[in-house]
Amino acid sequence: MNRKTLWLSTSALVGAAMITAPSFADSVGSRGTMSITLGGELRFNVGMIDQDITANNGRGYTFLVDESEIKIGAKATAENGIEYGVGIELNAGAGDGASADEAYAFISNKAWGKIEMGDQDDATDAAHVGAHGVLVGRGGADGDVADLFTFGGTAVSGPGVSATDDATKIRYTSPGINGFTFGASWTPDSGESSGGAATADSDADGDNENVLGLGISYSGEVANLGFDVSLIGEFGSSETAAGAEDGDIETIGAGINLTAGNLGFGFDYV
Repeated sequence: MNRKTLWLSTSALVGAAMITAPSFADSVGSRGTMSITLGGELRFNVGMIDQDITANNGRGYTFLVDESEIKIGAKATAENGIEYGVGIELNAGAGDGASADEAYAFISNKAWGKIEMGDQDDATDAAHVGAHGVLVGRGGADGDVADLFTFGGTAVSGPGVSATDDATKIRYTSPGINGFTFGASWTPDSGESSGGAATADSDADGDNENVLGLGISYSGEVANLGFDVSLIGEFGSSETAAGAEDGDIETIGAGINLTAGNLGFGFDYV
């Protein structure tokens, strides 16, 4: 999610450029050319560290580039009014283990909403609001505390709102109706993503399977007080490394953000 703010850090955003693709790039019935956006993101962090556990952090400070991506989008509108396109996020860091972060195609219409197909966050992650939406700082509810501090070798993360991350899925998002937006997603296997893993992933590797994500959110404003609220649910099954069913996934979450001018308050429970 791009709602992250930075602790003692600077952020550089590559300027987005609009260019026109050649007309032969169109293959879905539109007579116009596709609109291409090219952008990206780089986050450079400086952290000052003072803790008793010195493993990995003995210098007392750290430089960290925790995100570096190139983002490519393409979209056009067909003669019947349906918008279609693709979104691709390419990892650009030297230490990234995968070349792509997200890669999906979509179709959308103002009347019935948007359908995304491919490697993308699930509906719970997209709908979830809370403290991470207003927090100024890396070491809090955003879940990146373990990027800077060592907790006896134990990773610490924020609230769990996605058991599937960017695994291959289908996601639907409704159009906004009187401030309300509804989303749902279906993920067959959290270990499957586009490319070879889409067909080669084992059923005996401890992944999550048949995961349904649901989310509903509302945005409004009363007397210059803006508020966003959400309710999310995620349900599926978890398997052991031996392939046996480990148990059910049952996640329920709720959150609220309140903003007034430059002041914000956020709360969420998962």
